[in-house]
Amino acid sequence: MGEVSEARVDAIAEKAAATPEDVSQSELEELLAGLGRVDEYSVQRTAGEALETLTEELPSAEVARLVDAEVIEAVFGTIDGSAGGRSGFGALLSAVCEEEPDLVRSFSREIGHAVGDDVRENTAKEILGSVLDADGLADAASAFCNADSAGSRNLGVRLLEDLAGRGYDVEEAEPEAVEPYVPDLWDRAETARESYQVRKNAVDALAEYADSFPEQFTDSVDRVAAMLQTTGPRVRSDLLDFLAVIAEHDPAAVEPAVSQVRTEFNDTTGTPSTRSSTIEVVAALADEYPAAGRPVGPFLARIEDDGVRFDGDSARVVAAAGAPEHVTALLAAGEFDTESIRRLYDRADEDGAATVREILERQSRAGSPHVRYRALRTIVNELHGEFEDPASLYLEALDDDAENEENYESVRDTAADGLAVTAREDPERLTGSTARLFDELESAVLDDDARHDHKLGTVLGRLARHDDDIYAAVVEALERDDRAANAAALEVLHRPPVAGQYPDAFDDPVPELLRFVPDSASDSQRDLSADAVRALSPLASVRPETVEAAVDPVVERIAESENPSSFAHVLAGLAAEYPDELVSVLDRVADSYADSYTGDYRFDNTGDALVLAFLALEHPETVSDAIAPLVGRERDRQPPSLPLVRLAAGADVESVPDEWAAPESDEGLAALLLDPRTEQKQFLTTRLLGSIAYEPATPLLEAVVAEEAQSQRVERAAAAALDS
Repeated sequence: MGEVSEARVDAIAEKAAATPEDVSQSELEELLAGLGRVDEYSVQRTAGEALETLTEELPSAEVARLVDAEVIEAVFGTIDGSAGGRSGFGALLSAVCEEEPDLVRSFSREIGHAVGDDVRENTAKEILGSVLDADGLADAASAFCNADSAGSRNLGVRLLEDLAGRGYDVEEAEPEAVEPYVPDLWDRAETARESYQVRKNAVDALAEYADSFPEQFTDSVDRVAAMLQTTGPRVRSDLLDFLAVIAEHDPAAVEPAVSQVRTEFNDTTGTPSTRSSTIEVVAALADEYPAAGRPVGPFLARIEDDGVRFDGDSARVVAAAGAPEHVTALLAAGEFDTESIRRLYDRADEDGAATVREILERQSRAGSPHVRYRALRTIVNELHGEFEDPASLYLEALDDDAENEENYESVRDTAADGLAVTAREDPERLTGSTARLFDELESAVLDDDARHDHKLGTVLGRLARHDDDIYAAVVEALERDDRAANAAALEVLHRPPVAGQYPDAFDDPVPELLRFVPDSASDSQRDLSADAVRALSPLASVRPETVEAAVDPVVERIAESENPSSFAHVLAGLAAEYPDELVSVLDRVADSYADSYTGDYRFDNTGDALVLAFLALEHPETVSDAIAPLVGRERDRQPPSLPLVRLAAGADVESVPDEWAAPESDEGLAALLLDPRTEQKQFLTTRLLGSIAYEPATPLLEAVVAEEAQSQRVERAAAAALDS
C-alpha cells in the first residue's frame, strides 16, 4: 500500500458517512493505508473512524466483499498505537470475521502479536475466540504468553482463562485444552518483572483451571504462599482466591498456610480486597479445621457491619468456629443461611445446644421482623425435632403478619410451614387446633393472602389423613352461605390425598361441589369453580357413582376455560371412571398435548398424557389416530410420556425404548411415578399401570410400594398393579 494524503482520506471518510454503500474496494484500501500514517495522527484517526462507520452502516457481507487478505495482512505493524486506528482496524476485522472466519484465521497469530499497537486487546480476544477451536486457541495463547508485548502476553493468559472456565469469548469452556500450557501460566504468574495485570490474570487462569482439576494443585500451596510474600495487594487478592479453590477440594493441603493467610487482617499488609479473599480461604477450611477461624473477631465484625452486604463466608466461619451465643449475630447476617446455625448447633455440647434453642425461641418472638422470620425459619428448616413443643411456637406465630424484608414472606407463612411439618411428622401435637386453623384459613381468604391460604390448606390437608374432624369441618363449611368458608373448605378438599380418601362416614360432598361448577364470581370475589373441579377428580376414585352427575358440568366448565390444559389432571381422574363420557374432549386434549411439545419452550404435558392413556384403554383406535402425528416425529421431538399413551392404546412393549422405564431416568416413567410434587399424578399413573401389561414397570412399582408412595391410596394402587 502506498502513502495516501490527508485530503484523500478526508474525502473517503465523508463518502463513508454519506453513502457507505458506494465506497469501493480501492477506497477501503486507501483508508487502510491511512492507518499507517504514523506521522499524522489526525489522518490515522479519520481513517479509523471511517472504517468504524462502514462496519456500522454496511452488512458484514458487504464489508467482507471489499477486503483483500494481502492488504489486511500488510496493515499489521503499521498503526503504531493510534487509538483511532486500532478501533477502526479492529471493527473491520470483526466484521470480516463474521463472514470469512477462515480468512481471519489465516492471520490469527498476527492479530495476537499486534495487540496494543494495531488491535485493541479485547477486540483481538473476541475475534480469536470466535475463529479458533479450543486446541488452536490454547496453542496460540501459549505463543502469546511468551510474546515481547505485555499486551499480547496479557491476551494469552486471558484466553487460557476463558478456556479454563470463564468462557466469555469462547463458545464453551474446555479446561482440558489448557493442561499442556499450565507451565506457561505459572511462568507468567511467578515472573517478578512481569506487569501486575499479566500476573493477576495468570493467577486467575490457574484458579479457573484448578476449579476443574484441583487435585493437580494440592502440592502447589507452598508455591502460592511464596508468591503471597512478594506481590502487591492486587495480585495477592487473586492468589488468595486461588488458595480458596484448592481449599474447597483439599483443606488439609492449605491448612499449613493459614497463619500467613490471616496476616491479611493486619492493617499494615491487608486491604479490603485481600481481607475479603482471606475470608473465602478460611471459610473453605473452617468446617474441617475450626481453629483456622479463631479468633473469630474479624469475621464477627464483618457480619455486624451493616455496610458489608456479602458476609456469607464470614457467617460460615463463625458457624464453624464460634460459640453458641453467636447465634444472635448469625441471625442478623447480610447473607443469612439457616444451615449456618445448624452447623453451630451440631458442634455445641448439651448446654450450648440449649443456649442456641433459647436464643432462637426468644428471637422468634422478640427480634426485629426479619430476625423473627429467620429464627422461626431456622427452627422449621433445621431444628424442628430438637424442640420439645415446636407446634406451640408455630401456633403463636400465626398472629405475626410482619413481612421479612428479604423475600416478602411473612412470619406467619413460616409458622404455617412449621405446622405442615408438624402435621406430617407429629399430627397429635395439633389435636384440638382444627377450629383455630380453619378460622385462620378463612381470614387468609378474606385478606386475599394466597400464599398463606395455600400453606394453611397444606397443613389441614395433612391433618385430614389423621383427623376426621377435618372432614367434618369441610362438610360444615361447604354448606354455609359464606364464600370465605366455602373457599376454605375447597382449599382443603381439592388436594388429591384429602379428596381421594374421603371417609364413607361423611355425606356425599358432590352436590355441594356442583354448586360452584360453573361459578358466577364477580371480579372482587374468589372464583371457586377451579378448586371445586379439582376436588371432583380425586373423589372419582373413591365415590365414582356420586361423581357421574358432575362429569357433564365439569366438561362444560373446562370447555369454557381459557387454559383447559390446567385441568388436565382433573380430566384424567374423571377419564379413569368415565372414558365414554369424556371421549368428546379427546381431540382437544391431543392438540394440547402435541402443542405443548412444540417450539423452543416445549414441555411434557403429563396431565394430557394421562387423559389420553385412560381414554385409550376403551378407545384405542381413536386415540391412536389422534396421536399419530406425534408417533411420526423423530424420537427426540416426542413427549417423554408418549410411550404411556401408546401402551394404553395397545402398542407392543418392544416398541418402547428400554430406557423409558429406567428408575434413574429424569424423564419417562420414573418422572411420572416418582415425582414428589404431585400425588394425583403418581396415583393415576400407578392405577393406569394396573391395566397395562408392562413388565419393565415392576421395579418402579415396587419402589412406590416400599418407600415412594405419597399416600395410602397410591400404595394400595401400586400393590394392586403388581398383583395384576
